[in-house]
Amino acid sequence: MQIRMKYQWERGDDFSLLELRNSNLAVGRVPGGNPIEIENYRLKVESFVNALNGRVEFPLLLSDIATTIPIVGDIDGAEGLETTVEEYFPPSFKNNSQKLYATSTAVERYGGDIGTEENIKESINLGFPLVFHNGHGSHGWFTNILSSQFIETLTNPLPGIFVTCACLAGNYADVATTSTFNGWSEQEPENDSAAELYINGLFGGIVYIGNVATGLGAFGGSQFLHAFFAGVFEEGITHIGKIFNYGRRFMRDSGWEIPVLPVEMTDDSEWWTHHAVILLGDPSIELQVEQLPYLQVEIPETFSFGYNEINIVVKDESGNPLEGASGSFCTK
Repeated sequence: MQIRMKYQWERGDDFSLLELRNSNLAVGRVPGGNPIEIENYRLKVESFVNALNGRVEFPLLLSDIATTIPIVGDIDGAEGLETTVEEYFPPSFKNNSQKLYATSTAVERYGGDIGTEENIKESINLGFPLVFHNGHGSHGWFTNILSSQFIETLTNPLPGIFVTCACLAGNYADVATTSTFNGWSEQEPENDSAAELYINGLFGGIVYIGNVATGLGAFGGSQFLHAFFAGVFEEGITHIGKIFNYGRRFMRDSGWEIPVLPVEMTDDSEWWTHHAVILLGDPSIELQVEQLPYLQVEIPETFSFGYNEINIVVKDESGNPLEGASGSFCTK
């Protein structure tokens, strides 16, 4: 089946900030360019949904060196990430997270280990459902130390969701060699960005949230991520597309800040962030942040062709029938 969407751009001006904040449509792009990539994505979504009960439910936290300030020294992206973790992550989710940070200062302050290509790969291959990253990226680099080639070596049997403020790694249409438009060229089919490889490959993940262009880090991207997780843990929103829209709506009011770096989000930086932040993947995917209850499902072993009445019983871990349970069928 082939679905085509047609539109006609009739506006002579750009969206206002008010319009950008209040989107009622969650847009996600699955950037598959051929049947194999589309099938890879379908299989990963199926694996993600089927493995929700009983898989690792805690996050992997990653950072790069965000910037270097004279006298102060290196500022680890973990500083901004931990601001969000401390404010919104519930104790069990926070205390059981795995942390791989860029500097020994951040590791001493917040725990965890220094992130290397080897131990990050080992961790992603464990199948964390959520990776939260604060730091850099580019068309060919997933993070500051993880290249496109790194993504192609992953063997994780359970796919995940990657949320970041990294620049350019989510670019699905161009190849960027500089932060300005004159350093961009049209993307050829064999030159997918790092995030596209993460989505399109047999391994990797099913959702990537990052930047299609140069992000603004502490002046937009971090505020978006802060509001994104407020949507998860304060509002109880579970669908990725709805969380994404919540982050866009409230990033200006998120209150994100870190002591060593004065930040002020302006109309210009908010406008840019609305345009730069991208969602690759199915926006209907649900983010799991707690262990799901064990369910018992009783279904007929066989059924005939044509019209059937099928009785399905769903029970809790104690064997008591559950009312209002819902599910879905698929054919193979």
